Amino acid sequence: MSSLYVRNLVRTWVVTAAAPMPFYDTVNREVNPQDERWCTVQFLGGTNEQYTYCGQQEAGSFDLMFFARGGAGDQSLLQDAEDALTLFMANTDATRVLQLRLAGPPEDFPAGGGVPWYVVSFPVSYLYVH
Repeated sequence: MSSLYVRNLVRTWVVTAAAPMPFYDTVNREVNPQDERWCTVQFLGGTNEQYTYCGQQEAGSFDLMFFARGGAGDQSLLQDAEDALTLFMANTDATRVLQLRLAGPPEDFPAGGGVPWYVVSFPVSYLYVH
């Protein structure tokens, strides 16, 4: 699980990077977006290690997820998601305690049958030293 500092800063960065695509915070919330496209972030596992006598190092990952109504193919959403990811990964933490390390290739989850959303997801790893 990611620390609150990481979660708050990542959410702020996603809102800016994905604009004008709306961001919905879906962590422990039920949402029903009416937008044709939207994004969210899903926080995955992490580990803590003693970094110095007084500090800790948290290494973790999260998924940046982009959604579009099903049936329109992958190219448009994937292009917008890749553009947003480029902007997102250019962020730097002014306090220098959070570093974005690596974004993996996109994974997609096709909308077929009755599934209303096509999803493109990018895994992102980070390092948080506190």
